[in-house]
Amino acid sequence: MAGKLFRYDTYDLRKFNTEYIKTFIDIGGNIGMVSIMARVLFPFARIVSIEPAKDTFELLKSNVKNLAIECYNEALGPGVPLWFYRQRFKGLHKFINDEEIKKWSTVVEYQTISKSLPDIIKSHKIDLSVPFILKVDCEGGEKYLRNDESIEVMKQAVQICTELHMGFGGTKKDFEEFLGKFKDSHNIYKGCWNDIHNKKNYKFIRYEGLEEHGREAVNLVSKKFEDECNI
Repeated sequence: MAGKLFRYDTYDLRKFNTEYIKTFIDIGGNIGMVSIMARVLFPFARIVSIEPAKDTFELLKSNVKNLAIECYNEALGPGVPLWFYRQRFKGLHKFINDEEIKKWSTVVEYQTISKSLPDIIKSHKIDLSVPFILKVDCEGGEKYLRNDESIEVMKQAVQICTELHMGFGGTKKDFEEFLGKFKDSHNIYKGCWNDIHNKKNYKFIRYEGLEEHGREAVNLVSKKFEDECNI
């Protein structure tokens, strides 16, 4: 993952001027690779990294030590505690609610506090009046962004980088409706491998619709920013 991130710039961050981005919000910070890349690219920006898994959070703090990256052990969610559901690979763990535990008869380990996107912004005093990027990769937790309050926050972002998990995070219809909320403010792109076997290139193409299943990398880029920069 780290090699793909740095070599192919999978979140399409290098197009921004070093001093342009003032805040980078990393929801699903994992062990810190995206936040570290953001620190390299935006040395003067405030970087906030949100990671809910206890063990992963400790690695995150260790990896970004002395890099002036703020780390918070919490989940994107509905504002009530969520349960940790361990997956086979680190970074793919999920945080599920009581209803999902009953639905899947799932064995869970511990609870972590959750906050809505507006509450994350409020509790950490994040300034939305300056150019900021929001990256969200939280294994289905993006379903908690499909509300008017969160969309209002997101529409102010210069860029939103997210993965959509069809099935766990919502249906294709759910996410099509969600993305439709941004068509007036952002241009929408889908990330894809240009050569899936050799992985020589990574590119973003104009959004034309989602697949029925699996996960999709989506970038929403401010139309105002693209118009000003002639992108």
